Amino acid sequence: MSGGPPDPSVDLALLRTEWALERTQLAWIRTAFAMITVGFALDQGAAALFAARLVKTSEWERSGHVGGILLAASASALLGVATVRYVTRTRELHSGVKPRPLLFLPAFPLSVLVALLGVAVVVLLLIWG
Repeated sequence: MSGGPPDPSVDLALLRTEWALERTQLAWIRTAFAMITVGFALDQGAAALFAARLVKTSEWERSGHVGGILLAASASALLGVATVRYVTRTRELHSGVKPRPLLFLPAFPLSVLVALLGVAVVVLLLIWG
């Protein structure tokens, strides 16, 4: 048996740590979404410059295309790594408690959605290119 009632300061510390993990994951989601957006804009901007004949060689268009794909793909990979770390840290935090199902961690569905968006952008850029 434990020596008394649960300590509320421990519960608050766990809650603060969980919220900090959540804020960090949301920052990674924001960063990945920005990288995907910039990758798409880079690809489309380079293509528009070449189509408007503002640049003479197709190297600009090809460079923008490759750069856009690399940015979107790296954002998806980065978000995947960040999500694995988030889930791992959250499970470690709650190791004394029955772990919550993965899908109910608040930032997890958004992480998956943005990662899938990055993959979709890479596929679209490959098809359009």
